[in-house]
Amino acid sequence: MNILFFILCLIIIYVIVYLLLYYNVKKINFPNNHSNNHKKGSCDIKSCGALDPVSDPKYNMQIVKQSILLEEHLTNKNKRCRDCITKHFQHIIGLAEEAQMLATTKCNKYPLLSESVIFYNDLFNEWFKNREDESKILEISDKLRIHRKKLIAIYFFDDNYDINNFSKSSMG
Repeated sequence: MNILFFILCLIIIYVIVYLLLYYNVKKINFPNNHSNNHKKGSCDIKSCGALDPVSDPKYNMQIVKQSILLEEHLTNKNKRCRDCITKHFQHIIGLAEEAQMLATTKCNKYPLLSESVIFYNDLFNEWFKNREDESKILEISDKLRIHRKKLIAIYFFDDNYDINNFSKSSMG
């Protein structure tokens, strides 16, 4: 009988503690991702930082990331997966085409933008035709690297120089 009374008391204490905790936790204001510390309608890239500048053609210079991954697949024989290579090429081509579309009539303000669409399409076709030729694959990887270095210099470091005279030896 004493054991039953003891167990019943424990259950009652447990329920009371649970209810007290539950009630107090509900009163706490946890910040959520949807409430911002700014006035309604005043959110921009600087005030809330939630948006990437996806409408800026420069944003599509994420081509650089994809190019690095693609170069690794091409250069390393053990990583030459045709699906991965195709995926990275298509991702790069898509980003280049989208950047060109976003620039509309201002393509001339973005160096190498229009050329990149053609460059990556041509390079993909060259790889596709020569995907079993070791020397061609390494040559394609070299071309990718040179183009990527140009994009980095222009879009990440704002270097202003003659991109037509960009030499392989100046890449480091």
